[in-house]
Amino acid sequence: MKQKNKIDLVKLILLLLVFYRFLGTGDCQASQLGYYGDWRVDNVIGFAHISEGPELAAKEYVGKVLVYHSDYAEDSNSIRVNPIYFEQKYSEEEFYKYNRASLKTLGINSGFIYFIKVAGKGEGSSFYYVAESDTLIVRHEGVFLAAVRISE
Repeated sequence: MKQKNKIDLVKLILLLLVFYRFLGTGDCQASQLGYYGDWRVDNVIGFAHISEGPELAAKEYVGKVLVYHSDYAEDSNSIRVNPIYFEQKYSEEEFYKYNRASLKTLGINSGFIYFIKVAGKGEGSSFYYVAESDTLIVRHEGVFLAAVRISE
């Protein structure tokens, strides 16, 4: 194997190990969760303890369309062909630890939420999925926004 190919392979393995370490093995599959589809960011539903930017910037995110399918993903950051989805179930405590916001303040009473990290060529992105209410939640500069499904 050529030296460049070996280096590329090592980089890929390291990237996968980092994602595995960061998110764990996950405990669900995309086909089971049902977040594939087209979504429209609908409204602001809450704020992290310390927001990184003004609410006005997040409100400009309202109306954006997010697309997540097994072979294609598109959001405000980039377009990815054949994306890799890393999934992790977060408890109320874990969600608070990473976001300094409680699920209850976002209107989520189930006590858990799924964190989805989307990787592939292009910039990465992430979102939260609430299976019970079929809601997708994005965080933009410390502001949480709900997205509604517009097609599967």
